[in-house]
Amino acid sequence: MFSTRNLILALGVSSMAVASVLGLCASRMRRRERRLQRQELQRWEGEGGNLPPVAARPPLQAER
Repeated sequence: MFSTRNLILALGVSSMAVASVLGLCASRMRRRERRLQRQELQRWEGEGGNLPPVAARPPLQAER
């Protein structure tokens, strides 16, 4: 039959396993987000990115 000590040990081991799985999922989600952001930035830059600067016009000279 199970003793209290064995039950506490089993709960401790299982809670550590759950915590490690949750940590692994969180790190994979962060890595996936960084990868997707990099891909979106490359796609945006490939579509033209920032607009080219507009050439400034020379100031109008007043007619005499």
